[in-house]
Amino acid sequence: MKVDRENPIAKRSKKSIVDAMMDLLKDKAYEKITIKEIMEKADMARRTFYGNFSSKDEIIQYYFGNLFDTLEDRLRRDGKVNPKKMAEALFELVLEDKENMMVAKKQGLLNMAVVEKYSGEFAKLFNRSEHMQSNQMAFKYAAGFYLGGVWKVIDQWLGEGAKVTPVKMAEMFQNMISGTVFGQTNNESKI
Repeated sequence: MKVDRENPIAKRSKKSIVDAMMDLLKDKAYEKITIKEIMEKADMARRTFYGNFSSKDEIIQYYFGNLFDTLEDRLRRDGKVNPKKMAEALFELVLEDKENMMVAKKQGLLNMAVVEKYSGEFAKLFNRSEHMQSNQMAFKYAAGFYLGGVWKVIDQWLGEGAKVTPVKMAEMFQNMISGTVFGQTNNESKI
């Protein structure tokens, strides 16, 4: 489990700034939001922003970074990890913060840049999978494929209102990557 060494005051400030940004995103395009507006909404001095972030992009990165940190913490608590557990935990986290995730989707912030930023951390989690292969190059590509795929499915799921349960979504995703959704047998889906 990661040790949280962040100053509690800085952590609260960052949370307030993220909350203000997500609130503003409900009614205004990301590109049109200013640092001044964010800090007014957060009821904080502008210098507090620059003590915590250097840009609006960093706010979004921090938001998604927290999502992936929480995912990592949950998976570490569960011990053995498999792709289905990883997908289910990610769908659950997205559902827990559905309102902000819907806002991020509406604003086009659920893009592959998010996936790129956290793919290394996700690969480390994937490395702990009970199904890890000894071929590290294949493993690296499999982790990228998996994260990109699950993230695209999350984007579509949110677009449809996230009505299907995380457990069902994880089952469907597992069937997609195993090939069974296409009517393949386990032997046919193995490359």
